[in-house]
Amino acid sequence: MIKLFTLKNLSDFSSDAVYKICLALEQYGLNQGQIKEFENYDELYFETIVALEQGEHIIVAAENEGYNKFKRDLISKVLLEEAESSEIAQEIEKNAGDDLSEIDMTGHCLVARDSICHVSRDGLYCGFTSDALLGKVTCVPLDFMRIDRVINAFRQDVLATLGAQGDGAASAMPDFDFLPYIGDMVTNLRKADASMALATSEATMWIYNHYDKINGFNEALRFVEVVEEDDGEEATAESESVRVIRQAKEAMTNADTEFGAAISEIYSTVNENGQTVYFAYAAIVDKSAAKAKRINTSNPDDLALILPHAVTVLAELTGTRVRAMLNRRSDASSEVKAEAEAPAAAGKLTDKISKNTLIFGAIIIAIAIISPIIMVALFFGGEKEPSEPVYNPSTDSPYVTTAPSTTANNDIVLRPNVTEPTVGEITMAPTSAVAPSTSGTFTFDVFGYGHGVGLSQQGADWLAMRQGWTWTQILAHYYYCEDGKGQILFGDVMPETISYDGTPYQTREFLASVLEAEMGSAFQPEALKAQFVAIYTFAKYYGFDLNKDACAILGGGETPSQKVYDVVDEMMGIGAYIAYGDKCALTPFHSMSAGKTTSYYNSWGGTQLNYLSGARLSYGDTLAEKYKTTVTMSSDELKRYVEKNLKDESGNPVILSGDPSTWLSVISHDGALGENVGYVSSIRVGGTVISGNKFRINVLEGAIRSHCFYVTYTPSQIG
Repeated sequence: MIKLFTLKNLSDFSSDAVYKICLALEQYGLNQGQIKEFENYDELYFETIVALEQGEHIIVAAENEGYNKFKRDLISKVLLEEAESSEIAQEIEKNAGDDLSEIDMTGHCLVARDSICHVSRDGLYCGFTSDALLGKVTCVPLDFMRIDRVINAFRQDVLATLGAQGDGAASAMPDFDFLPYIGDMVTNLRKADASMALATSEATMWIYNHYDKINGFNEALRFVEVVEEDDGEEATAESESVRVIRQAKEAMTNADTEFGAAISEIYSTVNENGQTVYFAYAAIVDKSAAKAKRINTSNPDDLALILPHAVTVLAELTGTRVRAMLNRRSDASSEVKAEAEAPAAAGKLTDKISKNTLIFGAIIIAIAIISPIIMVALFFGGEKEPSEPVYNPSTDSPYVTTAPSTTANNDIVLRPNVTEPTVGEITMAPTSAVAPSTSGTFTFDVFGYGHGVGLSQQGADWLAMRQGWTWTQILAHYYYCEDGKGQILFGDVMPETISYDGTPYQTREFLASVLEAEMGSAFQPEALKAQFVAIYTFAKYYGFDLNKDACAILGGGETPSQKVYDVVDEMMGIGAYIAYGDKCALTPFHSMSAGKTTSYYNSWGGTQLNYLSGARLSYGDTLAEKYKTTVTMSSDELKRYVEKNLKDESGNPVILSGDPSTWLSVISHDGALGENVGYVSSIRVGGTVISGNKFRINVLEGAIRSHCFYVTYTPSQIG
């Protein structure tokens, strides 16, 4: 079903354009019930993102005035990339004549990359359609004279194609590049010298069709016919997950392989809101565990994408289970080696090797058999080589491949090449002039929680849960490095202990304790992994000797959850940390940003760090609980805070007197939330200027949660 989003209070011509759109698309189900009007663009953008995450197809329509800026904002907010359409440019040049020099070519030719363009009669105010998040977005102008041509192009190029596919869209092999995923699946299985049996189905036959394109395919994959009688049970999420796991187990048993896998058919059910949801399952089993993952959508137009996506999910599950198998083998190998070397002479270096070090060694040996590559360069900048892989953010399970580069280190280049949606700009009404007062209240409207530098925990969780990002992509986003010198290095040999506030802790227990205290088991595994690397890198930067201000740690007899321990054990086996050039990076982290991170310099001053330059969009933070908080304090309270904690340049306490409306003045901020609000770089308190972060922590003693704030003063007594 198509929906139309636009603003209220349109001009008459724009309202008539809306009517034209509805008339032209009535046969596709668009009527007055599917039109939603908003007070402003911030609300429209937000509801568009929510709808796209639910797999819907949204037409967003805007008036000509500001349309080109609207396109740019929309593209950014729904995780797409900008591009300039040569097709639109040609149409403009053909029709503009002598007026060409007066036309904003960049603005009119702006579309989303890889989108379908809907060109107007003269090339001005065109539309486009693109996959976005889990749905589709179409952008059109509310131009009464041009809308007919734009909508006709939309119907012909998009809706007619979908209609031709019909209900049988998934029956034929889709136009989808399975090769990288199947290649990863085969490579991972060969690392473990293992094979996997796949229950034959429509989706697994797409895998079979690549048997002649990948080395080792026939050794790694078997295809088994699994016949299961219909038990008559209604298809539900629960029943089908059990069914697909049972098929995977039967395939594994019949073929006598180390793994079994299956991909279900597509089923539908009606959720509690009366909405039809379409879903399928991908499942993998081995001798020790079984895992089924659901792929679903509520958008009938996306039915053809469910099974292809299930193939990508199966490739991901295969990699996870193979790594678990390698870890189990390494554990067993370590135990045998330890028993054999126990009688050896005291003082041998091997007697001091920890179990985790042995695990790491076994993994490195296994990897070395396949490839000499042990380094992944993550942080990107500059122009991309044509052969480099590109991350397509329009898919729920990101297409991320790696290919050897020609760098001296023979590293693997990984460039996510993504953006997040921006946050709507916060506007402030100017404070009206008031007569001088002797007392009143200060109200701080505060956004985010923490210093706002580096990884955002809430933002990372949203990216993992709602966008399917991996821990490497999350780290590449928040520690973005424009000069390309940032990288994640693997294989670090971890110390036996890490010191915290003067007390040594076993490394595993310390990292698990911090991870539980900072995030906990409620967070997504990929977000936990990203946080783990940030914690470990932070500790490594400080020589594994941290003070109490560095991070949180569990206390009072609390124990990390098993989920956290599982992440710690997996990541300790990898030994990953972030480096800048040839040195360990500094990797601060925080609870939630104001929707965009800030720079190291803004929070702490000193030398700016390339990979902590801030301005990393973090849309998930804006959806978190207590994203915005309000703190009100009397002028007497503020006066006590300042006179207790702040000194001027001469070392004397700052004394506040006179009209309180003159006590505080924000001098500069980074514009994280727009022209009026951002992380405060400097604020004048009395006659003394300090940073916003110092004002928050040192002066107000943490009474406000972030130094992204604006403050208003309300007098209560007139002097």
